[in-house]
Amino acid sequence: MKTTATLATALLAATLLGSAPAALDEAAWVQAATRLEAAKAKRNKEPRAFVDAILGLGEATYPKRDADSASMLLRVLLEELKDDSPNGRNEDRIDGLVLEACETALRKVTAKPSVDMLIMKARDARMNVRARFHICRALGAQKGESIKVLIELIDDRDTRVQIGAVDGLKEQLKAELSKKVDELTLQVNSGIDQASQVLSAAGKALDEQASKLFTMRCDGLGVLLEGLLTGFNGKDDILKSTEEMRAIAEGIAGEEPKRKVVPLVAGISDFAEKFIKSVEELNVLRKTLEPATSPLLKIVADAKRTWEVRVGALQALRADRHSTHVDAFIEALQVSSLADGRLKVDLMGALAAILGVKEAKTDDPNWWKGALAERRSGKMPGTSGGTTITPTEFFGLKTKSTRIVFILDKTGSMDFKCTEASLPPKKEAPPPKKGSDVPTTDEKLSATDEAAKKKAGEIKKKYDDRKIAKRIDALKRELINTIYNLDPRVHFAVITYADNPFNWKPALIQATWPNKFECINDMNNLSPAGPTNIWDGLENAFRFVSEPKRPEVIAFDKNGNYVTTVNGADTFFLMTDGNHNTGKFAGGNDFDERAFFSEFKKINMVRRVVVNTIILGDTTGGAENQDPIKQKSLSLFRQIAEVSGGAFVHLGQ
Repeated sequence: MKTTATLATALLAATLLGSAPAALDEAAWVQAATRLEAAKAKRNKEPRAFVDAILGLGEATYPKRDADSASMLLRVLLEELKDDSPNGRNEDRIDGLVLEACETALRKVTAKPSVDMLIMKARDARMNVRARFHICRALGAQKGESIKVLIELIDDRDTRVQIGAVDGLKEQLKAELSKKVDELTLQVNSGIDQASQVLSAAGKALDEQASKLFTMRCDGLGVLLEGLLTGFNGKDDILKSTEEMRAIAEGIAGEEPKRKVVPLVAGISDFAEKFIKSVEELNVLRKTLEPATSPLLKIVADAKRTWEVRVGALQALRADRHSTHVDAFIEALQVSSLADGRLKVDLMGALAAILGVKEAKTDDPNWWKGALAERRSGKMPGTSGGTTITPTEFFGLKTKSTRIVFILDKTGSMDFKCTEASLPPKKEAPPPKKGSDVPTTDEKLSATDEAAKKKAGEIKKKYDDRKIAKRIDALKRELINTIYNLDPRVHFAVITYADNPFNWKPALIQATWPNKFECINDMNNLSPAGPTNIWDGLENAFRFVSEPKRPEVIAFDKNGNYVTTVNGADTFFLMTDGNHNTGKFAGGNDFDERAFFSEFKKINMVRRVVVNTIILGDTTGGAENQDPIKQKSLSLFRQIAEVSGGAFVHLGQ
C-alpha cells in the first residue's frame, strides 16, 4: 500500500512539474520497483515476468535510486542462490535467467556510494561465493576503484571468484582497448592499400635503382605500421620510410607521372603521421592499464592456476595485441602440460595475432621464440611447423583439445533416412608423423595394440564401404572414423542419450588402441530408440570433472555440483538429429529455448567449455522425416556454439 502511494505521489509530482527529468526518473523507478515486488510474489507462476521485472529495474535506476536498486537486486540474487550447495542437489531451483538478469541490472548502477557497496560485497569472504562471482562480473562495467578491486580479487582463495574477477577485467579491457586496437588494425590495412595505389601509379616512371627502393618502401609500409601498433618498431622507422618515398617521388622525371604520384605520397605521409599520433594515444592508455594487464600475464603463465582462470585471463588480454605479451604467452606454452590442449590452442592464436603468423600450427615454445626473434628483426615470421597434437575432427568440426566429450543422439529418429551427399566427405588417413611430432607411445606398437588396431580397422572399413541410408549409419561412420584417428595423447568420453543419458565409461580414457577398439566395437552395436532429452546428455558431460586428490583423472561425479566445479573436460561435441522433447525444459513435444540456453550459460560462465554443435536432420517434414528440425533448435545450437567459442554445423538436409 505504501509503495502504491509513493508511486502515486511520484506520478503527481511529474505531472505538476511538467516533464522535469528528476520527477520522470523517480516515477519510472517507483513503477519499476513496484513491478518487481509484484512479479516476485508471482514468480513461480510467471517466471518470465519476474526476469523482465529485474531487467526493468536496471533500466529504470538512476543515481539517486542506485543504492535502493542495488539493495533490491542483491536481495533477489541471494534469495535465488539460497539453495546453492556443494552437492548441487537443489541446483534445479536456481534459475539461470534470474542470475543473468540480476547481473545485467547491477551493471546499470553507477553512483559511487552504490558501486562502493558492491565492491564491499565482492570482497566479503562470508558472502555466497556465486553471488560474489556475479558481482565481480557486474563490476566490469564500472570505472574507477572497481578495476583495482578486481585486480585484488584475481588472487582470492576461491577459484570461482577468481574467474568472476578475470571476467570483470576482461570487460574493462575490452571497453577501453578493443575498439581502438581494431580501428587501428583497419587503418594498417588502409595504409597497405594506399601504398599499393602509389606503387601502381608510379609504374615505370622510376629508374631501376629508385624503383627497387620505392617498391621496398611501399611493400614494407604495412609491416612498419603493424610493428608500431604491436610495439615491434618505433615511429622513426615509419617517418624515415615515408620521407624516402617523398624524395623518390619528387625525383620522377616525367611531369605527368610525377603529378599523379607526388600527391599520393603526400597523402601517405599525412596518413602515417595521424596513425602515429593515434598509436601514441593508445600507448598512454596501455600504460594506465598496466596494473591490470601485468597480473593477468602472470596468471596465464602460472601452471598452478586452473585452466579456466588461465583461459579467462588470456581472453582478457586479447583485447590488445602487443609485444609485451609475447614472452608470457611463450612461457605459458612452456609450463603447460599435455592436458592443457585447449589453452595451448588459444595461446597459439594469441601469439599468431601479435607476431603476424598466418597459420598457427605448433605449440613448440622454441619455434615461437624463433618467430619472436624474426619479428624483432623487422621480418614477418613464416607459417609455423607441425603441431604436437593431431586435430580431432568430427562432422567437419576440428579441435586440438586433449580432453574431449562426445555427446551423441541415439533416439528413434536416428533411424530416419539420410543421404550421403548431405554429409562431409570421408576422412582421409592423417599423414605419417615425423621427428618430434611422433609420440613415444606410438613409435612402435605392441602386439596387443596391433591386434586392437587391426580389429578397429576392420569395423571402420565396413562403414567406409557401406552406403549411408540412415542417420544412425552416418553417425556411426563419422564417430568410428573420429575415434580411430584420435591422437594417442587425447583423453575422451562418449555419452549417448535418448530419454536418459548413458556414459560409455565413468571417466575420460586415453586414446590407446585397445580403448579405441573397445569404443568402436560398442558404437558399432548402437541401436536408435526413444525420445530426445538433449539437456540430460549435456548435463552429464559437465559432470566429468577432475578428482581433487588425482587432478589428472577426469571422472563422472554424480554427487558434486557440476555448476561450480572446475578443472573438467574443456571441449564437447554435442550432436542431435531432432528437437529437445523430453526432460527438463520440455513439454508437449516442445521446449523452452530461452530457459535451456540460460541454464547452459549459467553453468558455462564458470566452466568455460568450448561446445561444438552438430545438427543432423532436415527442417522439412514428410513421410520419411516425421520430426523435422525446428528453427528454435537450430537457433539454440548456434547460440551454444557461439557463446562458448565453438563451431556449429547443420548436415543431413
